[in-house]
Amino acid sequence: MRLFSILLRVFALMATLTLAQAQAPSPRAALVIGNADYSFGSLRNPVNDAEAMAKSLGEAGFDVMVATDADQGAMEKAIHAFGAKLKAKGGVGLFYFSGHGAQINGENYLIPVSLTSAEEIKNGLVSATEIVDAMAGAHNGLNIVILDACRNNPMDPNGAHGLSRIDSNASLFVSYTTSPGSVALDGAGHNSPYTKYLSEWIATPNLSIEDTFKRTLKSVYQDTHGDQTPWNRQGRR
Repeated sequence: MRLFSILLRVFALMATLTLAQAQAPSPRAALVIGNADYSFGSLRNPVNDAEAMAKSLGEAGFDVMVATDADQGAMEKAIHAFGAKLKAKGGVGLFYFSGHGAQINGENYLIPVSLTSAEEIKNGLVSATEIVDAMAGAHNGLNIVILDACRNNPMDPNGAHGLSRIDSNASLFVSYTTSPGSVALDGAGHNSPYTKYLSEWIATPNLSIEDTFKRTLKSVYQDTHGDQTPWNRQGRR
């Protein structure tokens, strides 16, 4: 019964809250990280993506923290500070990451720019669970995790592709740049296809969070001719 009531609450929040609120927005905080300058496989757009998202979220009333080309220590420090800020503010929390990600033994990891070799993988990554736990510990109203990180793991090209599904005991909405186990595009333009459209739809007044991500999904699918389909998951396991 408690699980069912929480699911209903998350669905209701997604359907009624907007990311671009013109008047009296609820408290909201965001952490945006974009990593591009990898020694083993640099990417074109994550820093551009982070800047675009930070701008759109700031205009939507979010208190935005930004980190770019962050090493492991900087990422973990930012996550800790974000969790503390979210706990103090309450309301809506949003985490966004653009960069290399890896799925290892069914767990999702975000790759800092400090990782330089496969031998460092065991201790050199940042677990997606660390982010989810930091947000869940804030006991706020709604948390959103956006992972534009479903690119091949360049440290292990023969390993699992993309990211796996995140399950959590938190009231959580997760948006992947593509479906679990699939690989996303970095993009030939200034931004990845996913962030290009998400940053635009976020700025649309009176558009619910649910519809923001639905429209992003449709835009990305059409722009990539079906090669990339974002995937969203909400509620609790």
